[in-house]
Amino acid sequence: MIMKALLTFFLIFSTDVVFSDTVKIQLDSLYLKDEIEINANYYTNSSVNNSVAISIHGTRGFKNMEVISVLSENLLDLNIDTIAPNISYGVNDRGNEFLSCDIKHLHNRYENINEIIRWFLFAIEKDYNNIILIGHSRGGQDIIHAYEKILKIYPSESEKISSIVLLAPLTDNLEDINNSLEESNNITINTLLKKDKDKLIKINFLSCPDTTVKVSSFLSYYNISPHEQITQMLKDIKINTYVFTASEDVFVPKTHSKISNIINDNIKLIQIDGSDHFFRDLFLDEVIENLANFIE
Repeated sequence: MIMKALLTFFLIFSTDVVFSDTVKIQLDSLYLKDEIEINANYYTNSSVNNSVAISIHGTRGFKNMEVISVLSENLLDLNIDTIAPNISYGVNDRGNEFLSCDIKHLHNRYENINEIIRWFLFAIEKDYNNIILIGHSRGGQDIIHAYEKILKIYPSESEKISSIVLLAPLTDNLEDINNSLEESNNITINTLLKKDKDKLIKINFLSCPDTTVKVSSFLSYYNISPHEQITQMLKDIKINTYVFTASEDVFVPKTHSKISNIINDNIKLIQIDGSDHFFRDLFLDEVIENLANFIE
């Protein structure tokens, strides 16, 4: 996997010297016909930082979302650079806005995970010795799945990953998903498994009402096997994993209780009282303060 990185300097402003570069990589797609370009914000204020975070946004999100950008800027105070990608969802050089609902959704969850791994390899190429994986919401699920795949295909490089940070991660199991599908679409995973995988259907998908999606794409996001469920994967996680939940979260309200039942000394579970799913305003400061204590 040879990555061709194109650096474009663009933005930068805070009370300290903060550099946010746009990094672009040409990517051979497993599920799309053409090679596409993926991009990320690359936050750095030093050429000597040995640590980097790879920070992944949530469902249909983008790299400039507040929960990602503010966290990235504050990590620089801890001498930690950040790579904050836009998951492409099959869109060439996708821009900084939510993925539109008004498209044919042909993208695939497994491709998202492969993109995260490409950014991990970018960090390896940059000679970082300490890599932190961060994911918000569905990005938390994706980052755990990417980590598990990295362990298998890049075992020596995976030793540079020191910790994982999950911000209000998605923890739905197959029962949760089927209940939701029956309520919103009057359909189940088993029904969809019997359909032609290349067929386009109209269905509620990734918070998009009655949108057009390929059956195989839909199943890649919702047909989560037991061993792929984040709560199951966290039971066996062997590196420090910090899970932040929000007491007023209406998107993943069961996450705190589910993870609190996991017995694993490598997991630290912190609830931010009063916060919503996106840790807006001062609640993100509380996340950052906790992270500073853990990392130091």
